[in-house]
Amino acid sequence: MQEVLRDWWRILLYGLILWFFIFLISFVIVPIKKTNLAFFETLMTLWLTLCTEVVASFYFRKKNITLPLGFGAGFIWMVLCGTIGLVLFKLTTPKENLWVYFTDEGFTYLVIPIITTGLAWILSKNKANPSAKI
Repeated sequence: MQEVLRDWWRILLYGLILWFFIFLISFVIVPIKKTNLAFFETLMTLWLTLCTEVVASFYFRKKNITLPLGFGAGFIWMVLCGTIGLVLFKLTTPKENLWVYFTDEGFTYLVIPIITTGLAWILSKNKANPSAKI
């Protein structure tokens, strides 16, 4: 966990990059949301998963990968993306209550630390035993 605290600025930068790419695709495919909400949410979940995996892969390069590092980075990214999303939600739909945000978008961000922790676990196992097949 010390590496997470020591590397906080880099974690925040990668978190902002993650949020930007999620926002970018949501902005591009927002017309689908009006015609087919379920398809839009599926696409966004897939995009969130892909972006998290790619950003985490870049973040983990040349690092001593541990489970606390994977969880810590993912948790910070989840909080960052969720907070920015919440601010944008309240700016665009001020009369909606918070439960609408969390059920529509907010809880989806819970997948971020799950992905980063799983990726850290796989990469740390592979680093400990490079000949092992994953």
